[in-house]
Order: sequence, then C-alpha cells, then structure tokens
Amino acid sequence: MIFGYLQNMKILICILLCFCSIAVFGQAKEISRNTVDAQSFKLDKLGNFYFVNQNVLTKTDKNLKVLFTWDNYSYGDISFVDVSDPLRILLYYADFNSLLFLDKYLTELRGPVSLDDIDIYNSGAIASAQQGGFWVYNYQNSQMARVDQNLNIAQKGVNLFSQMKDSEVSELLVSTDYIVLQSSSNVIIVLDKFANFYTKLQLKFETPISLDNEKLFYFEDTKLVIYNLLINRQFFIDINLDSVLDMEVSGDNLYILSEKSLITFEILY
Repeated sequence: MIFGYLQNMKILICILLCFCSIAVFGQAKEISRNTVDAQSFKLDKLGNFYFVNQNVLTKTDKNLKVLFTWDNYSYGDISFVDVSDPLRILLYYADFNSLLFLDKYLTELRGPVSLDDIDIYNSGAIASAQQGGFWVYNYQNSQMARVDQNLNIAQKGVNLFSQMKDSEVSELLVSTDYIVLQSSSNVIIVLDKFANFYTKLQLKFETPISLDNEKLFYFEDTKLVIYNLLINRQFFIDINLDSVLDMEVSGDNLYILSEKSLITFEILY
C-alpha cells in the first residue's frame, strides 16, 4: 500500500511539473496611443508617469498632463530612475557616481549623495530597497549591496562575477521578493530578496524588462514573455511593434514606449 501511495505521488509530482512548464498564450488589446517624446519612463503606484529625456525628468498624471519637471544640467544625464516610493524618487547619475532623492513635487529632499563617500567607487545601477535605503551593484566586488538610510552598508549579496563577467548592468529592478539585474550581454540574473542567486536567463537580444513582484516581463522576437518566477511558468503574448524603447506593467495594463508613442494595452490571460 505504501509503495502504491509513493508511486501515485511521483506521478502527481511529474504531472504538476509538466503543467508548470507548459507555455500559455494570452492576448493584448490596445486601449490607447498617445504622442510622447522620451527615451525611457517609469510608472508609480499612484498612476503617475515619469518620462526621461537626457537630464530632464517630467512627471505627468495618468492622462499625461504635465505636473512637474526636474531639469538640472549640472548633474549630467539621468542614468536610472526609481519611483517605487512616489514620495521619495531616486535619480542615479552614473557619470558622477551619485544619486539624488526628490519629493513628489520633484524638489530635492537633500543634497546629492556621492557613492565615493561610502567606498563604492564603481557602481553599476541603483534601485530603492523595500527596507528603506537603496540597492546598488558594485563592480569592484561584483556584488549587490544594500545601503541603509544612514548611508551604511547594511547587507551584501553573493559574488556574481561568474554570472556577469565583465558585462555592464543595463537595468536593476526590485520587488518585494526579487532583485533582477539585466546585463549588457543580454543576461537576466534573478536574486531573491536577500540578494542570493535564484536563476539566470539568457535572452536572444536586448529588450526592455519590467518586474511586477514575481512576474518578469520581457520581449522575445515579436512576443511579450510573462515569466512567473514563483512557479516557473511562461505566458506569451503576440505584440508586433517595430520599436520598443521601454515598458511598464501595472495590474493588467501594459504600457509600451515606442518611437514617439506611449501605447497602452490590456493584458488578457
């Protein structure tokens, strides 16, 4: 009886594993298309957009009405923006190895923070941390480091040199349970919330990525891939666009920045 029970359990596990690996196809319905001139953008949890054009950051409401603008030539071009906390917006300037924090009016909360002052002399990307402070990829030791609100290094992750090699970080995204790095060699490295290695994806070509907790979004040929990291399951949606500069996902809405256009889709699973 015990042997039969174990056999049945093995069969059930195999079925579940096969089910999780099945590719599921969905659809995307275009809702709107608006003219926008930007290089990249972010979307906060309140539905506000943040468009980046070199050194200029423009905040709009959900209807694309301009609310505030940040424009400071002295810091150079904006490398990364994190708006996961709309009351504490993070701007990263790679050329100066520095970052700024802005309030909801795009006014400086404090002076610029130089990473040189905390002995991080060669940083790759910045993102706000769920615990407060921020995560930074340090090229010196190929590690993620979490810097707390007092600018002390509170946590370090595993060494990622074997995964990253000499590639640069082109994107860094943080959710409640995952940290995702995209490299210039089209590799996506997924870490858990403690910056321990979780999985690695090798993509065919450069693509924008987006992260909605356990769901990772990226493009593969003409398909949008929705990869559920928790259950290792993929969804595919056909979206045939000539140029995709950036994208964001909020709930069932997909926002794609194409050349001169912001296109909104509803994702239908």
